[in-house]
Amino acid sequence: MEHESMADWLRLELPENASVGVDPRLISQHAWDTLSRQLGAVGINLKEVSKNLVDIIWTSERPKFDSFKAFVHNESFSGMAWTRKVELVREVLRSLDANAMVVTSLEEVAWLFNIRGYDIEYMPVVRAYAILSMKEIYLFINESKLPYHVKRHLRTNNCFNELCVRLRTYENILKDIRTFCQQWTKVLLPAPCVYDQGVSRAVYTAVHPPKKRFLHISPILLLKAKKNNVESYGMRAAHIRDAVAFCDFMAYFEKKLEEGVIWTEMKAAKEIDRFRGEQRHSKGPSFTTIAGYGPNGALPHYVPTEATNLVIGNKSTFVLDSGGQYLDGTTDVTRTLHFGTPTDFQKEVYTRVLMGSIQLAALVFPVNVKMTDVDVLARGPLWEAGLDYDHGTGHGIGSFLGVHESPINILYDGGNFTFHKGYFFSDEPGYYEEGQFGVRLENILEVEERPTKHNRGEIFYGFRPVTLIPYEPKLMNTALLSKDQRDWLNYYNSQIRLKVGAELKRQRRMRGFHWMMSKTGYIPNHCSSARKIFDFNYSYLLLSILVYFGHV
Repeated sequence: MEHESMADWLRLELPENASVGVDPRLISQHAWDTLSRQLGAVGINLKEVSKNLVDIIWTSERPKFDSFKAFVHNESFSGMAWTRKVELVREVLRSLDANAMVVTSLEEVAWLFNIRGYDIEYMPVVRAYAILSMKEIYLFINESKLPYHVKRHLRTNNCFNELCVRLRTYENILKDIRTFCQQWTKVLLPAPCVYDQGVSRAVYTAVHPPKKRFLHISPILLLKAKKNNVESYGMRAAHIRDAVAFCDFMAYFEKKLEEGVIWTEMKAAKEIDRFRGEQRHSKGPSFTTIAGYGPNGALPHYVPTEATNLVIGNKSTFVLDSGGQYLDGTTDVTRTLHFGTPTDFQKEVYTRVLMGSIQLAALVFPVNVKMTDVDVLARGPLWEAGLDYDHGTGHGIGSFLGVHESPINILYDGGNFTFHKGYFFSDEPGYYEEGQFGVRLENILEVEERPTKHNRGEIFYGFRPVTLIPYEPKLMNTALLSKDQRDWLNYYNSQIRLKVGAELKRQRRMRGFHWMMSKTGYIPNHCSSARKIFDFNYSYLLLSILVYFGHV
């Protein structure tokens, strides 16, 4: 079902020659151009308003902006000094013959300067703008948010060189752009890119005359997406601890259900967040936890409320999509569970979703393959049965930043970007039977170089799963799995036992350890049902024994 757009609604409600006012600070230039064109076609004018009407009306009992302080994101986590990042951005600006750029994305400001904050829920950023030229760096921020150690980190005292930061008040951004652009000839302004809307209308028009405006994908956006070695190591480590929290939570959750304790969607969401909070470097959830039982699980972006909160039963599936922010990485994982006896259709759907996830994760490919080209791998097993899902297959993910990160977008009509080593992204096919149940499985994958049998001097990529959390055996119809898919799943389970098992034991979380072991059994190639999933082969049995007794 298609939703009515803003332009459609306005065209129906307003007469010809009407005017629509918009605060230029709160709309991207791209959205402005699109809306202006759509409304202009029927004689409706789009106009800037100098004062936001809500600001005029809302004068009392209005909450103030949070006073949380910014903090330094240490190089032991970021892997690169902020001064080196500035140099890399300037190299790109020179190649584009640009004198300066305006940084409008909060995530880009945080990444560029190796600082973090708490100004936006679930995203560790500070409310700020930045301007970067060849000789100066300006940070527009409420200075009270910057403790002494952050100012020292940014070299704000006696700033007289090209690798120190000059502080300006947040509200000065438009005025200063108008002043500074008198000495610039070409200013890079961020263009929209996947999840990023690009520069606001207000910042765009502040650069004058128009010939100085240069809309281009932000070089910071592209640099940020490619994780360096330190960031990549941190992402892997964060996902192992995240898996420990998940396994321990699930063991506790299932035990309480067996004891007859009533669990609701909201309670499950709250508890998984609590278990994550016990892990080292935890900085809270990375988004609002999606916890949907039965018909609510058929809504891909459902978040439980008091009005919709269902008791989790044993007749349908339970979709749990959650993630954490850690100093060394950001996580996002979805697992679909069942606490009773699933139907044959639920098992078929779950298995086909799993098959699609495996097919994408197992791909080895040349570097020029586009992201749009791989989406079919995740959808193929569902398409074979006449099924599909109405959302993208994958999105990029930041390193202690946003859980959705451009430019990565796995969707068959999602653009022309290619993969790069160091990209991290989600692999999350699903299926949703409206009003009945849902299935979604999500892993984070890391792009890495892969050796090939016949190496002809070309670089090939493959994907490393960094999410190491068990799937639900009772929902699998293993007869549908190919030999290659079973081999992939067996290796995946062995990695969970090896890496997550060791960390569970190190943290003495034996409840979670035993739950993990019960969900990661070996699947023989002659297996025709999930009941035979625990017929180990000898090498798998040996690995299990070594993990159990702490010898690996």
